[in-house]
Amino acid sequence: MCGIAGHVGPTARELLPAMLGLLKHRGPDDSGIHTADDVGLGMTRLAIIDLVTGQQPMSDPTGRYWIVFNGEIYNFRQLRAELVAGGRRFRTRSDTEVILHAYVAYGEGCVERLSGMFAFAIWDGAERRLFLARDRLGKKPLYYWHRGRLFLFASEPKALLCHPAVARALDWSAFHHYLAIRRRSSTGASRRGTTGGSRRRPRPRGRDPGPRRAARPPPRPPRRCARDCARRYGCASKATCRSACSCRAASTRAPWSPACAR
Repeated sequence: MCGIAGHVGPTARELLPAMLGLLKHRGPDDSGIHTADDVGLGMTRLAIIDLVTGQQPMSDPTGRYWIVFNGEIYNFRQLRAELVAGGRRFRTRSDTEVILHAYVAYGEGCVERLSGMFAFAIWDGAERRLFLARDRLGKKPLYYWHRGRLFLFASEPKALLCHPAVARALDWSAFHHYLAIRRRSSTGASRRGTTGGSRRRPRPRGRDPGPRRAARPPPRPPRRCARDCARRYGCASKATCRSACSCRAASTRAPWSPACAR
């Protein structure tokens, strides 16, 4: 796992290093910071793919787009081949750069093409736009805090608490829901662990703090044909599971060499 954090809006210079310090356990191999005016992106990295040239924050060749990313994209090789065929040029072998080029090519729609677990932030310096996204099931955490002209995000809520304006008061209603059903309530007002902070739902937007859902779960099969539906859905689930396992295994499989057969 890795840790990501950042801000949009005026903050003290020491805020982002302090946030990353609290996320060091998520990525002991490397760390990096990108700042420009009142924007900062940072990450602590656990190196898995492209150990040599996968440092973050990472930019596109023009320097307009910057990304910090936590997770793993299982289909990044297929997506990379698609982008290369479309004229994109890559400088690394990392899945991080694939996400960045996919965003440049497809915009927010890039998340529809990603298969994997992810939480990432992309800053568009020309448009002054921050885009945050998280995988559909929330396997990779992403929290944010927003007030006035200041927006903070991080992989863990304790990093948000580095800013003095973030309230330390506990949201007891959210705490109750978490203990009762191990999740926030999806009805009524958005539930938070602390007052003023929220956990990102799938595919949020950059300018609008309100989340947007990238995909909805399939409907339940009707009761009148439960047996037939169970058979059909069961076969589909098995096929999906096999495909997911194969895709994940392929994403981390090392190239074959004669030494592998020994």
